[in-house]
Parts: sequence; C-alpha cells; structure tokens
Amino acid sequence: CFVDRSQLENVILNLVVNARDAMPEGGAVTIETRNRRVADDEARALHLAPGDYVELSVTDTGIGMPEDVRARALDPFFTTKEVGKGSGLGLAMAHGMARQSGGHLELHSEVGVGTRVRLVLPRAEDGARKSSAPLVEVS
Repeated sequence: CFVDRSQLENVILNLVVNARDAMPEGGAVTIETRNRRVADDEARALHLAPGDYVELSVTDTGIGMPEDVRARALDPFFTTKEVGKGSGLGLAMAHGMARQSGGHLELHSEVGVGTRVRLVLPRAEDGARKSSAPLVEVS
C-alpha cells in the first residue's frame, strides 16, 4: 500500500499546527519516525494485518486533552478552537488517511503534559517504488 504524498504532507502539517496551537506559552514539538513490527496480538488489537510498518509521531509539550475531548478528537468537525480558527478536520483527516492506507492512528494525551499522535502506516517493500522527487531541506 502506498500513501499519497500530498495527503501525507497535509496530515503532517495539520498535526504540527495542532501541536503549535496546543502550546500557547511555547514548548517543544518533536517529529519522529521509526520502523515498527506489528505482531499478531497487537495487530488484532489495532485492526491491522501483522507485518512491517512505519510509525510517524508528532509529540508536543502542550496543554494536553481531557478525556471528553480525547474521546471526540477524531470526529469530523469537532474542534476546541474559536470559530474561524479551526475546521475540526485535521485529526479526522489523519485518521481517515491512516485507515485508507491500511494503517492506524494512535492518540495519547495527558492534561498538563502534552499530546502524541502516532501514524502507523504499512511499510513499502524494498524496491516496490522509489520516489524520484529530490529531498527538500527544511530549516
């Protein structure tokens, strides 16, 4: 399974914007990737096929989400932002993209500590398809 590049870029942008907005007093946003093997038991719990995945996580040291917000955070059009400041589609879109790609989205948040969103996406097999797009330096 392949992920649409522009869709993934949009998801990452939305996750980083959400992280920034969750830190009105400043803080840190960390973006990490790693390979992840999902074994049978975990695969059943996450509704995934066992196998190799790539995990992309965006973590912030922001205000975190209380349980009632976490419970609705993936719902389309749900937002805690002021009118005109957010559409409530960022996390819902990320969740949809993950599921459409055969993956999973994990949301962990603790009030006063921060939030971590993990995208778990199927890893392409070696030689399956290589991007010809040049790497872009981000500063």
